[in-house]
Parts: sequence; C-alpha cells; structure tokens
Amino acid sequence: MEKQTDKDQGTQPAANTSDNPKNPFREDAPEVEADPTEEAELEQQRKEALTERD
Repeated sequence: MEKQTDKDQGTQPAANTSDNPKNPFREDAPEVEADPTEEAELEQQRKEALTERD
C-alpha cells in the first residue's frame, strides 16, 4: 500500500504534530511570556463587566 502524504489528502498537518509550525507544544516552539499589562487590563475589564451586571 502506498504511503499517503498530506498533499494527497489535501489536509493540513494535525495541530499536535511537530510538523505544524504553529503548534505551541513543539520542542523548539518559542517561549510565550504573558504580558503583565495585558493581564491587568483584562482583569480590569472583567471587574467592570461584573459591576455593570449588578
């Protein structure tokens, strides 16, 4: 039986494979640091949304 490739199937590599450059679990994936200012802004928005509901 012939080995099928992604090209034959017209599919993209699975999200959890090392072939996928966007896979965050790859060994060589760049470390993504959480942005503290962005975190604070999101927390502020969350609090505002909660107070608006009351």
